Amino acid sequence: MYDSHHEKMWDAIRKKYNNHYGSGVMQIPPSNFEANNKHIAQFSSKPNPKEQDPNSCTPAYGSLLYTKLSKLTNSDNQILILKSLTSLQELYKSDLKHISASLLYSEEDLIDNLVALIREEFSKVESLKTLCYMNKLKFSREKLLKSIDIITSTILVDYETEKEEAIYLILKLLKGASVEKSGAEFIVNIEDVVLTIIKCLDYCFEKGKEGSLNVKIFKHGFVLLNNLLAVEKTYGLVLEENIIINLIEKILKKKKPAMNISIMVPVIECVALLSFYHEGRVKCVKFLPLILPYLDHKENEILLLQVTNAVMQLTISVNAKYLVMSDQPSLRDFVLRKCFEVFDLNLNNHYIFINYLKIICNLAEKERKPFYGLLIKIEEKRVLFKENELIIEELQNTFNVISWKA
Repeated sequence: MYDSHHEKMWDAIRKKYNNHYGSGVMQIPPSNFEANNKHIAQFSSKPNPKEQDPNSCTPAYGSLLYTKLSKLTNSDNQILILKSLTSLQELYKSDLKHISASLLYSEEDLIDNLVALIREEFSKVESLKTLCYMNKLKFSREKLLKSIDIITSTILVDYETEKEEAIYLILKLLKGASVEKSGAEFIVNIEDVVLTIIKCLDYCFEKGKEGSLNVKIFKHGFVLLNNLLAVEKTYGLVLEENIIINLIEKILKKKKPAMNISIMVPVIECVALLSFYHEGRVKCVKFLPLILPYLDHKENEILLLQVTNAVMQLTISVNAKYLVMSDQPSLRDFVLRKCFEVFDLNLNNHYIFINYLKIICNLAEKERKPFYGLLIKIEEKRVLFKENELIIEELQNTFNVISWKA
């Protein structure tokens, strides 16, 4: 029962700690932290409280939670360090507000502590996991950028000896850091990092080529490369050596076991991005026979969008037009069939249909007659998409290209 004795006790506590405890004010962090621990010990609900287990990681009150966890990441006790990292991960998973709060209330020491822990074998994986969770906010991504070069030089350069989980996590971390173009530019400007990423992926392929590849490594690795290709400088870096071209060819040709679709999406997107410029398009034309069969995956619109985007970019090339329409009759028949079938598909993503229309225009520049049968279908689609100006414009352009007479 609450009585005047309790009232007096809490009054005394409030007066003693004044503004240094309980308010979350960070002017004197050590005092806050010590006061919190002293409070736990002195005012336990049980009589004669036992001494606290030195390996226990109990949550602090309010904003002191972040101060305490940050301090524990710099502890001499490895058990406490791992527990603090797990606690941070759980906080970040539960609510994104904990990410910004942990940086604000730890005066940004937390990132430095986590980066330092990457160098330690016992904490490397867990600290990378924590940083990956932290990467979900733009605010924290910007704070983390200044440490990216240290992280890459610590792990990525040793890809031949590092554990696969550490490789996957560093690629995931860099992928998150490169979401904004400013982050991608920062990473691209780190010496040799782009080529190191490609060499790392190539090494992982050779290491696992007889069995199943590590899906997470290749999925995050190629999404990372695609993010970096938003920076024009990246094209020169990846195309000056043929490592990326050779790696993509090996992945596309891998038959057994079959490649995971979640890997193929970013790989084929990478082909489309490399083909945006002439030099890359010339080098990627040879991938057409390997990519075209994926047009059959009409149930997977995420994959189909990237496939049609790549084919659309590649068939701009005169060599690609000849390859599809003249050099390989079976390939020609397959592509023509797909170009007719798309008019009967009910696609949720209209950009797939637009990509097909551009493919038709590219190929019709080589030979128009096989596409004459589409003119009626184009008129029918005009009625169906009369409210969609973008599709109407592409339909009109396709009609003009097919019906054009020299």
